[in-house]
Amino acid sequence: MREITIAENAGFCFGVRRATSLLEEALKEAEPGRRVCTLGNIIHNDEYLADIARRGAETVDYGDLDGLCEKI
Repeated sequence: MREITIAENAGFCFGVRRATSLLEEALKEAEPGRRVCTLGNIIHNDEYLADIARRGAETVDYGDLDGLCEKI
């Protein structure tokens, strides 16, 4: 039988951990009716993307921004 060894530093890189942490916090704190959006896919992981979509996160692209952002 083969032995599988997982690297000590396996998992998401610092940037992905930070981005997903910020998104998770935004989803928890979002007021009803408030949109939580990411500019493009926040991570290349279909299971995670499906999960955050089920919880209300939307993926948008640059073309969508005109209708989403307030003019300042």
